Amino acid sequence: MKLLAVSVSALLLLQGCYLTPDFQAKADSTQQSSTSKKFSAVQSTQSQIAIVEVDKYINAKFDKPAFKVVIVNQDQQPVALNLADIKVLADGQEVTILDPKLAKADRERMVKLMTSNAGNRGTRSVNRGPNAGFAPLANNSTAYSVGLSKDVNYKEFISQQLTDTVVKPMHTYSGYVTLDRENLDDVKELQVSMYVDSEEHVFNIVRNH
Repeated sequence: MKLLAVSVSALLLLQGCYLTPDFQAKADSTQQSSTSKKFSAVQSTQSQIAIVEVDKYINAKFDKPAFKVVIVNQDQQPVALNLADIKVLADGQEVTILDPKLAKADRERMVKLMTSNAGNRGTRSVNRGPNAGFAPLANNSTAYSVGLSKDVNYKEFISQQLTDTVVKPMHTYSGYVTLDRENLDDVKELQVSMYVDSEEHVFNIVRNH
């Protein structure tokens, strides 16, 4: 009965950290916003549309904090999008953006490790991955693998990392920007600025509690 109680408790905690982001995108007077319990988004419109979306992956309870960027090319010419044109400040201090190839490779490695070796981990806690800190459960399972098997979005998230690209005319491109820091526990506000077609779009992401 004790093991069952631990299992249920872990899964309830798992459900909570999957659903509620700690931050929200906040629009200024020239931007449009949309918000729900699971995500918030702000749209900035110039020649092209730029959107920043904040969801559960901003929490850094998976590995490193990440937010989504969407670019809609409304022009008749291709538009180049480069990670070097995106700048992120955490309470005024610049934060390095993680190489998307490294982010993807690390997450794929962790998924493989956690799901294939779940039955051989004894009582060691899970230190990284979508549910950092959860200990393995019985029956060749972990809180990590249980949650992962039910969350298709995490698998999509791994592959949807924003990279340098050219957005075709009248096309949309999106992906996650991963920050090279362990968490945002001591951060109150992020400012994201990006250049698209020589136009600067600035977004604010604030702690929602």
